[in-house]
Amino acid sequence: MMLPSQNKQQITLRVDVDVLSFFKGTGKRYQSRINAALREYVNAYRTDPDLSNP
Repeated sequence: MMLPSQNKQQITLRVDVDVLSFFKGTGKRYQSRINAALREYVNAYRTDPDLSNP
């Protein structure tokens, strides 16, 4: 699911070096893949709020 760019907001986000290296290693548009991974988490959390208590 791609959202139009006007639905995006530029932020500063600190992530672990190995996580960033992994996503950058996947090629161009790695930021879109990070967003997709975060979106999957959000959707899973909405389905199962207990995910916040590992």
